[in-house]
Amino acid sequence: MKTERPVEFKPETAAEAYLGLLAARGVEYLFANAGTDFAPIAEAYAKGQQLGWRLPEPVIVPHENLGVAMAHGYTMVTGRAQAMMVHVGVGSANALNGLINASRQNIPLLFTAGRTPLTEGLSALPGSRNNYINWAQEHFDQGGMLREFVKWDYELKHAEQVETVVDRALAIANSEPAGPVYLTLPREILASPVAGATIAASPTQVAASAPLADPGTLDEVAKLLAVAAAPLIITANGGRSLESARALQRIAEECAIPVIHYRPRYLALSTEHPMQAGWDPHALLEEADLVLVVDCDVPWIPSQGAPQPEAKVVHIGTDPLFARYPLRGFRTDVALSGLVAPTLDALRERVAQRAPPRDKLERRRKDIEARSAAARAKARGGIEAVPARITSKWACACLNMLLGADSLVINEYPLVLEEQRDRRAGTLLGARALGGPRLGPRSGARREARVPGQDCGVRSGRRRLHVRQPDAGAFRVRGDAPAGAVAGVQQRALGRGAPRDAVDLSQRPGRGPAAAAVRRSRALAALREDRRGEWRPRRARHRAQGPDACARARDAGGARGAPPGARQHLPRGELREDELRAVPRNVP
Repeated sequence: MKTERPVEFKPETAAEAYLGLLAARGVEYLFANAGTDFAPIAEAYAKGQQLGWRLPEPVIVPHENLGVAMAHGYTMVTGRAQAMMVHVGVGSANALNGLINASRQNIPLLFTAGRTPLTEGLSALPGSRNNYINWAQEHFDQGGMLREFVKWDYELKHAEQVETVVDRALAIANSEPAGPVYLTLPREILASPVAGATIAASPTQVAASAPLADPGTLDEVAKLLAVAAAPLIITANGGRSLESARALQRIAEECAIPVIHYRPRYLALSTEHPMQAGWDPHALLEEADLVLVVDCDVPWIPSQGAPQPEAKVVHIGTDPLFARYPLRGFRTDVALSGLVAPTLDALRERVAQRAPPRDKLERRRKDIEARSAAARAKARGGIEAVPARITSKWACACLNMLLGADSLVINEYPLVLEEQRDRRAGTLLGARALGGPRLGPRSGARREARVPGQDCGVRSGRRRLHVRQPDAGAFRVRGDAPAGAVAGVQQRALGRGAPRDAVDLSQRPGRGPAAAAVRRSRALAALREDRRGEWRPRRARHRAQGPDACARARDAGGARGAPPGARQHLPRGELREDELRAVPRNVP
């Protein structure tokens, strides 16, 4: 944790004022992939460190998408927006995929880029063009390439604007529905003097209050829910905050409503909760007479199923129609705008006033509990029966054995959700709304839960960022882990090399079911190390195998009849019989 330093100081340049403002407004990290436009920023950091100013901690990233992913992951865990800066338009283009992810998942982010110097070096302004690329890199409209995916964009025109522009950018980014904003920073402006400037203790603009649901529309939905025989909740983002997860859980329990997490990005109910009805809505849609779509952009796939014609469909969220999606034709009988937590709480209170028959609720509750428990038991395969080939389902079951109840799981690929057990609300963060780019083995959003009883962190490669204790409403992983579990670790699920990651979870597997899962994962990792098609360079593989490995591999590959025990290159996911026998089958 970096030490807290006084915010009050006298900036002399716009760059100094900019960095000081970020720190004063609660931005803890500035993720950066630098270029020629960063000179004033670098000078401001050097001066600030020498004078003891409080500035955002700089995090240098090797690629722009990585930096956006790190800021994205940090905000998912803490709820606090961070800043990212890239090199002019080319850096903005490199970061565009990550920015689209943040936009579609409503992640607030102050995304900034340098701007090719405005002047051609013949003026007295500091920071004028001094390199041939300053001409080729200029855009007619630098913000145009990403304007569709940001809430607001602007180019800093004068050093005197810094405070107004930064406060406005952060206010818009954090207003619901939240999302990234884009600010371009010309080098001359960053280097311009701001003599006598001070930073106000309070921002000139703050985020707008969240929209409140219309009382009349709430009453309409409450009437529908009070008389519904088979209501259903479908959500993807319902667990975005602790308050929304609790509100969703309360209405599900008190009104006896099954909850489907369809392609969840935030887990709202525990995987073992009696109202947790699984991960696919299409079967329950056939019998539902009221469907509550809670902050879910795609509640079902029309070609696979849809609500019955007589059923009512209510969409709830700060943007229930997902206005930024060009085409989204899911039936909507009622669109209830409002922040999820207060909207669901108000709806639950109105339903209670109408006093639906208690015996009706109890019968429905018992039926849902029985069906959900049976569905979970049927869907889960566990690790007892080792398949002839490694399957995603079996690997996910092994992975689940490794994790304590408070471990944070980040799914960047199709995790088999049925095999996730004892996952609490907030401990499973799911795939993004769109697929570009896959975060892959160097995922920027790899977070590490340092539990029990400690804060979270963000990790990329060898760098781990400390995450301070989140404010109320943001998740913090906490609590005591069950005995025998490998607690306090994060596992990236089912991306490239995911079984390989399991090796790092523990170097001392010990005994018990969790230890057996560790050994299984190590066995899978060993089998994948030199598997054709994996992302492991051949030379690195040979170095790991010792002297003359390259020659041995060449001899083995050139022989018509492979000697006993030689590597058999099989399709990805298949095992040789002797390898399969090496995988532990019995839980100690």
